[in-house]
Amino acid sequence: LAAFTAPYDRPGYALFQAHCQRLIADAELERRHVRQRAVGLAPLGERGWRVETSEGGLEARRVLLALGLSEQPAWPDWARRLRAEGGPVRHVFDSDFHTATLPAWRRAVVFGGGITAAQLALTLSVRQPGAVTLLMPHPARVHQFDSDPGWLGPKCMRAFDAEPSVVARRQMIREARHRGSMPLDVHRDIRRAARYGEIQRLEARVAAAAVTNGDIRLVLDNGDCLTTDSLLLATGLDARRPGGDWLDAAIAAWALPTAPCGYPVVSRALRWARGLYVMGPLAELELGPTARNIAGARKAADRLAQGAERQRAKRQAAA
Repeated sequence: LAAFTAPYDRPGYALFQAHCQRLIADAELERRHVRQRAVGLAPLGERGWRVETSEGGLEARRVLLALGLSEQPAWPDWARRLRAEGGPVRHVFDSDFHTATLPAWRRAVVFGGGITAAQLALTLSVRQPGAVTLLMPHPARVHQFDSDPGWLGPKCMRAFDAEPSVVARRQMIREARHRGSMPLDVHRDIRRAARYGEIQRLEARVAAAAVTNGDIRLVLDNGDCLTTDSLLLATGLDARRPGGDWLDAAIAAWALPTAPCGYPVVSRALRWARGLYVMGPLAELELGPTARNIAGARKAADRLAQGAERQRAKRQAAA
C-alpha cells in the first residue's frame, strides 16, 4: 500500500485513495453529502445565502463555491464538426467516458499533448498493443509539475501578491502554467512503448477532418493521413470561468466583482461577498496558478481558516 514514486515520493494510487477514504470517514462527509445541481444563487441578508438546486433550495450563513472545470472539456472546432456528423469521437473528460467500456477498435487515435493523452494511450496499448496512435500537436513538454514549485511559496507568490492589477495577475498565471505537459517518468513510458511498437507516436496538427463510411479521416499538417474508428480527445479543459449561466446571472444580479477574464475578484480571505467564499479555479486571481490543484486546495483551506479565526477574534473582542 505504501508505494511512492521518485523523484518527489508521490504517493501511489492505492495509498492516496486509502488516505482520502480515511479523511472522509473521520469527517463524516458521507452523511453531509447532498448530490444536486446548482441552478441559482441569492443573498438572504444577515442569514447568508440560498443556493437553488434542481431539487429545491439550500440555505446557509456561509457558502463556499468550489467549482471545478471538469464539465468544460475543450473541443477543437474540427472535432466539434466530426461529433455533429456522428463520427466516432469522444472526449476523455466527457461525464460518461470510461476506458473499461470502450468498444474494441481497429485503430484508435488519441489526440493531445499532455499527461492525460499519454496515460490514455498507454492504458489502451495494454488492451490492444500496436493498435493505438498518440497524435501530439506539439513536441513533448516535460515538466514535473503543473507550474514551477516556486509558486507554492514566496519565491514566485511575493511578486504575484504585490501585483494590484488583476489583468497582470491573469497574465502571470497563463505564463506560469505548463499546459499540455507530462512528467519525465510518463515521457519515458511513451518513448519505450513507441520503441517496442506498442503505440505509434506522431507529432502533427490536424489540418482537415471528415467522417467517411463511419470512420474518421484526419489530414495532418505534415501531409500524412490517419483513418480511425475511435478518436479520443485529451485536449484539456476550457479555461473559461466555471459556473455557467446560473453564476453569470448571480454576478449580474448581485454585483459580484469580477476581472475582465470573468473570474472573481476576492479578498485575501477568499471572500467574494458577505458570507460568500471561493476556492479552486474561482480563487486563482488570489491564490495564483496552483489554485486548481491539491496544493491550491490546501492553501485555500488555510486562508479560509485564518479568515474565520480573525472573525471569531473580532466577535470576542466586541462582546
